[in-house]
Amino acid sequence: MPEASSRKTQARRGWLLLGLLLVAAGVLLLALWAGLKIRRVYTCVDSSRARLRAMQDLMLEGFAAPAGADLAMLDHLGDVGGQLYGLQDDLVCLQAEAREFLPLAPLLGWLPEVGPDIASAPRLLDMAQALVNGGVLVFDGLSPLFEQVQPGVPPTSSRIHALDLPQAVAVLDAASPSLASAQVELERAAELRAGLVVEALSPRLGSLLELTDRYLPLLNAGVRATQLMPELLGAEEARTYLILAQNDDERRPTGGWISGMGLVTIAQGRITAVNFQDSWSVDNLEVPHDIPPGSMYRTLWAGIWLFRDANWSPDFPTSAQVAEDILRRDQGISVDGVIAVNQQALRLLVSAMEPLAVASSEEPITGANVLAFIREAWTEPEEGLRLTESWQDWTVHRKDFMARLVEAMLDRVQNQPQAATPGVDLASVAAALLQGLQERHILVYLHDVEAADLLASQQWDGALLETRGDYLQVVDANVGFNKVDPNVQREIHYQVDLSEPDQPHAEAVVHYENKSQRALKTCLQEIEWLPTYSERMHGCYWDYVRFYVPVGARLLTSESESLPPGSLLGRHRFAPLGNAGPDTGPVEKGKVPFGLFFVVGPGEEREVRLAWSLPPAAVEEFEGGWRYQLLVQKQSGTPSIPLRVTVLLPPSAWLVAASPEPSGVGADTVTFDLFLGIDQSIEVLFQSGDAGEP
Repeated sequence: MPEASSRKTQARRGWLLLGLLLVAAGVLLLALWAGLKIRRVYTCVDSSRARLRAMQDLMLEGFAAPAGADLAMLDHLGDVGGQLYGLQDDLVCLQAEAREFLPLAPLLGWLPEVGPDIASAPRLLDMAQALVNGGVLVFDGLSPLFEQVQPGVPPTSSRIHALDLPQAVAVLDAASPSLASAQVELERAAELRAGLVVEALSPRLGSLLELTDRYLPLLNAGVRATQLMPELLGAEEARTYLILAQNDDERRPTGGWISGMGLVTIAQGRITAVNFQDSWSVDNLEVPHDIPPGSMYRTLWAGIWLFRDANWSPDFPTSAQVAEDILRRDQGISVDGVIAVNQQALRLLVSAMEPLAVASSEEPITGANVLAFIREAWTEPEEGLRLTESWQDWTVHRKDFMARLVEAMLDRVQNQPQAATPGVDLASVAAALLQGLQERHILVYLHDVEAADLLASQQWDGALLETRGDYLQVVDANVGFNKVDPNVQREIHYQVDLSEPDQPHAEAVVHYENKSQRALKTCLQEIEWLPTYSERMHGCYWDYVRFYVPVGARLLTSESESLPPGSLLGRHRFAPLGNAGPDTGPVEKGKVPFGLFFVVGPGEEREVRLAWSLPPAAVEEFEGGWRYQLLVQKQSGTPSIPLRVTVLLPPSAWLVAASPEPSGVGADTVTFDLFLGIDQSIEVLFQSGDAGEP
């Protein structure tokens, strides 16, 4: 019996030892498997990092380049594509090797330092795959187009050559399914990105996400635009677009006075007709015309609304529709959209295409001399020839330079690949267009609903923007029939009083200084027939300024004056007497304008000051405190203007947070010193003493 029991005990011990050996072997094998998995994961990660660094170097080299410089990314399209395909393989490898670990990752957020990165790994990996898949689909669909713009020569020896638009339209049309799939992937990437908190991640991952935030919206918009391009370029039927040449030397609400107009017709990507002419040529006084807005009558003494004054509203879609309506009524011409371009946009585009051979110029036209060229082309004949046949010929053909310049640009883009000189740098043209759109020197209004939505989402349509909280846009209209705006300096100071947050009010002060070098005894609002363009740039500055503010604002204090002495309507014997300003215009896009009409003589300065109460919704409560948000929208077509915003807080309040970084914080004030080269958004969070000291 004891021997049997001993044998059983030894057997149990044997089986236990065997079990332990098997468990140990299993653990060892599992450890080896995990080690191999981790090693493979790290191999995939290292490869992905290397490819990302290579792609980032190529992309940043291009995107960081100023307008007019070569985009190196387009010089190395093959390299970018190779890295993109390789990165897709790396991510597939990473997903496969880490498949067993990913479900556990969200449970490891408690780990010090690396926990948040590990917990976010599944979402980050899915987002990366969606981004790369979208990029590969775009590259696959557009590869014939990339081959077209890259002629296969070393990038150091030649610039990218011109683009065959008809062939491009065919490529884009064929790429439609691939681009649609890419759109789905990019939208999925954006959704996954929305669920990630940058502040919780490591600096390395945070910087990658910030890079994604910078370029993903632009890439998404680019893919959407690429899908729309065939139809907009006449793939199915011809499209005609109205071009408004806006002269920003004579500032108007959407950027400049409409000096010229053009009609461009495109069929299957081929420009079939181009016609540029003086804006006055649209006028047909034999047909009935609309009565202009009251503010236009008061400041321009305009009895009818003509084409050259169509852009009286700063909301470009509104002004574009007015221009279309006048063109249709006066000339019987209908168009599919309107594009406004000012002199700064022209300078950017010419810089990207230079040098241009223009028939009427003895020297090549470049970005540096194009403005001098068009101003010189405007010069009148000598005074003694006025009203002669020579002068009459000049009045008819004084703006022919526009057509010649456009012809030279089209020739440079379409025809010069066959010439001995290198073709244009399409990347530079793209960069110039992007800068012009972002700074609103180029405005686009299209009938196509999808295209219009895309333009609005990128704020490229020049529309008054919808906002939460407070809003301000200062809109100048030069009504002096001259070109003095380059000699007029402006500064804007906006002060918001939130000492009683439920009863906010504001005051705006605009300082004008007219640096025109011309001696005048008095200012008269009239057309002067001065022989040179440069002389027209010096004179009195007649301005109608409007302050666009949120609907519900009520005017408090303001300047009060009659029509400016010397104004057209003021000199009329039936002119209305008494106070002529300020006026309140009709509501546009949830904004109401307060306007003033005034004049600043050469060498003089003036401040225009208006104050109004803000609607209570301009300030909102949050978690026992208050949030004030302000959008200051720049006027389209304007240069960068100094802007100071001062926010007055309640005496017992303290600042919780502010964006952007304030230039000064006082006991009860927050100050921001900015420039209106682009729109500026401000947010101030504060709490009052009633909530207890922080």
